[in-house]
Amino acid sequence: MPKRRHKEGNGYNPTNKSFLSKEIKLAKAPAASTFGNWGIGKIIKNPGRNLLVVTMDRHYEDPSELLNITDIGPWKVKCWLPTSQSTSVGIIGPFGEDTSNKDLTEALKVAGFKGAVAERIFKGKEKIKTLMFKVIFDSNSLPPYIKIGYQQYRVKTYIGKPWQCYKGQKFGHSAAFCRSAPRCVVCSGPHTSNECNKTTG
Repeated sequence: MPKRRHKEGNGYNPTNKSFLSKEIKLAKAPAASTFGNWGIGKIIKNPGRNLLVVTMDRHYEDPSELLNITDIGPWKVKCWLPTSQSTSVGIIGPFGEDTSNKDLTEALKVAGFKGAVAERIFKGKEKIKTLMFKVIFDSNSLPPYIKIGYQQYRVKTYIGKPWQCYKGQKFGHSAAFCRSAPRCVVCSGPHTSNECNKTTG
């Protein structure tokens, strides 16, 4: 599947819940399918979402054959690329405070970016309006610039806030899937932050 410096995965979701419980068939079925012909690097199970993530052992520019797979052994499945491989997020601006998300999204469609969605960026807890917009493009690469009307805007890569767990305070997962012991962000004690009696002052 498409990848940058690391191997990216292709998710497929069996419609039959018994799929992930059959260990031996599970190990053999992808290798005997079209996935096996393309070269499987690794298979990761996610029983909570009834999902398998398949990483391929090489780079492919056009994975459409894999995305069109509907059967893995006796099971019906649906295949898709991870969001990070099918979209890209950039920043453009400045735009006046009277420009709405809808206005800019429509302007992007006129400019040839029909699947793009614009969202104004706010900062701080007070949600102060900025002159910049975050734009989600329906491709895995950003255009260098966008021409709207008679103005040309450079597209910069959007870097969002890291995904942090508010239970164990680690990054890359949410509290709902956290396996770490609670850790308070206020005092570093062995409890969640909402149970802390100390103040940040």
